[in-house]
Amino acid sequence: MMYEIRKYPDPILKQMAQPVTEFGAPLQVLIADMFETMYARNGVGLAAPQIGISRQLCVIDPNAGKEDEPARQIVLINPRIIERSGEIRCEEGCLSVPGYYAEVQRSAHIIVHSDTPDGGEMDLVATDFLAVICQHEMDHLTGNLFLDRIGSVERDLIKRKIKKAVREGNYA
Repeated sequence: MMYEIRKYPDPILKQMAQPVTEFGAPLQVLIADMFETMYARNGVGLAAPQIGISRQLCVIDPNAGKEDEPARQIVLINPRIIERSGEIRCEEGCLSVPGYYAEVQRSAHIIVHSDTPDGGEMDLVATDFLAVICQHEMDHLTGNLFLDRIGSVERDLIKRKIKKAVREGNYA
């Protein structure tokens, strides 16, 4: 099933997501649907709040869109960063803020502790691009967008442009 992507300023994008507590077939279906939705929108990550579901769940594929690389599907459930180091700056965009990009500073190396779809646990070591994707998607679980991680002048400019595009019916 394809989901509609919620766009800023939808209020669900600013809410703290609830933990996933039930592991089973419905969760497996949701995960598959989230990957389908993410790939259809040319994304590399998607968090449940972006499809209107307030749960601590993200799907990630850092190889999405790379024809020469096999899929690398990663599922993070109730994730938390247990270690971080270094810094990396890169341009980020978001399926929930279509058409807008900004340079964001993140940790270059992280270890994420997460539940697995079958209710187990795992630790994911992520560096560089994968670390950025994980942090970006995990921000969605705490009601944050990449816009919250940029300077106030740039953030206000983007927000004004979005408001104007919404008024004019041009906000994809």
